[in-house]
Amino acid sequence: MNKIIINLNKVWGKGGFFNLLKDELAFPDYFGNNWDAADECIRDLCWLDSGTTICFRNAEKLRSRNNLLYNDIMLFIKMSQEYWEKETSRKTIKIVVE
Repeated sequence: MNKIIINLNKVWGKGGFFNLLKDELAFPDYFGNNWDAADECIRDLCWLDSGTTICFRNAEKLRSRNNLLYNDIMLFIKMSQEYWEKETSRKTIKIVVE
């Protein structure tokens, strides 16, 4: 089983979050660095192996620096978790916050 760590301690703004997603999750070159594009890519992930866990770390540190961005990211994570919990036809992807 693969585990991908997304360290939110490296994030200071929205652009940084999108760049981190693109780098750590190997989003395609056409990724548009916005919420809609992030949602589209996180729902695809055809390039990742089934059984992969995506682990977001240090969310609380982000919260203390940028509460609005923290709220947006947590909503994004929640929606992504809900999608992958229901999606069973293609592969298993687990998304967690540590």
